[in-house]
Amino acid sequence: MNFEQLSSELAQTIQQFHLPACGVGISSHGQTFTQGYGTYDPDWVFPIASISKSFLATTICRLADAKILDLDQPIQQAWSDFQMFDEHATKSLTWRDLLSHRSGLPAHDLMRFTNGPLTLAQVAQKVRYLKPNVDVRYRMQYNNLMFGVLTYALEQVLGTDYYTYLQENLLDLLQLKHTYVHDERSLAPIAPPYFRFTQGRKKITFMSPGHLGGASSMLSMPEDLLAWSQFHLYNYQKHDANNLAQMYKPQVVMTPSRPFAKPQFSAYGFGMMMETYRGYKYFYHSGSFIGYCAMLGFVPDLDLSFVMLTNMDSTNATFAVPYQIIDAAAGLDKVDWSQKIRYIERQNKAQQKAKEQAQFGDTKFEVASHSRWLGTYQHPGYGTIELRDYKGQLVAKFGTMTCAVVQDLKGKLFIDAPLLHQLIALKINNRNLQLLAEPALGTMTTFEKI
Repeated sequence: MNFEQLSSELAQTIQQFHLPACGVGISSHGQTFTQGYGTYDPDWVFPIASISKSFLATTICRLADAKILDLDQPIQQAWSDFQMFDEHATKSLTWRDLLSHRSGLPAHDLMRFTNGPLTLAQVAQKVRYLKPNVDVRYRMQYNNLMFGVLTYALEQVLGTDYYTYLQENLLDLLQLKHTYVHDERSLAPIAPPYFRFTQGRKKITFMSPGHLGGASSMLSMPEDLLAWSQFHLYNYQKHDANNLAQMYKPQVVMTPSRPFAKPQFSAYGFGMMMETYRGYKYFYHSGSFIGYCAMLGFVPDLDLSFVMLTNMDSTNATFAVPYQIIDAAAGLDKVDWSQKIRYIERQNKAQQKAKEQAQFGDTKFEVASHSRWLGTYQHPGYGTIELRDYKGQLVAKFGTMTCAVVQDLKGKLFIDAPLLHQLIALKINNRNLQLLAEPALGTMTTFEKI
């Protein structure tokens, strides 16, 4: 692979996606390449968000190989206080089910923000108040919260906290000296986060991903994360018949969230996604949190592993860059993935703008506050939302966020939460507040006034 030529092409792609800083690492047939772009600082670490799941899945599978737990054992046998909204899920959900996102519970991600800072134990306890929308094992529904539950259940098995166990039994073992289990434990400076608002790219205040354990809490830098990707490539190539090898086997069919390359096959293993790309089997996991995106991947037939870290929110560059790397490693005809993906983005943006125009007109009108609406509203799973007056306008405060309440042309109310990329439907009366907290449920969640 011609790393110099590839680096030049990647630099152009990174510039076209307007990434403030980006770190890339590539390993192929014994050759290793790392490079920073933009304002990248080699001392920075980046939140890796959901790539954290691969660390938890690896830990659990290694413990299963050591006969300390059984992947098909119900979680409740390891943690007696485990409880879901319905009894069948409580009694039947296993380690395997939660590792492969088939708990029957939709994402309910908003509760991570409406609750404010929570301990891992509090997250695990609050899941029992969240409604499912399908039966256990009916289909894959990506869920960060259940990986938090997995982490807490694992701590009951280990008798110690997950962060300490991971550090001593995996990070130290692999000499990942610049990978941290949580931002509170980082000894390195964290790359400053950026967000793309309607007005353009803007630096924002760092927000901690919270204590979701093996779901999304970790930070790393390209050199360490590349070593982690190589670890998985090596384990896959061993073709062992152990529990660790099940990470790379399809556990549940997955619908790609961004099918730019139109894969013929897509599935989820344990903390690892897999699909086809131009005739090659491609394993990966992406990560995204407010102000950051990350990607880890490997292609066994090419002896290729790679990673990408950036301090830009929700960028599809994390798909364009890996496709370019695979094309170069395989010697395939080049595809201008930057142009292709950005064209799709422009189409999607135009459709979204037209939809909002039809719903709101030229402006999202803020709502005048009324004293009878003001106060704090509570839900046992989602925590609290406070409706406040701000200069005569109604705003909603939850966690560290304060968001405007707006109305559409039909007078329907919404919480405008740009950092969450959401307009959240809202109804208010004198006794409670109803919020479309989880669209997959198809019904609103009620918060009682306190």
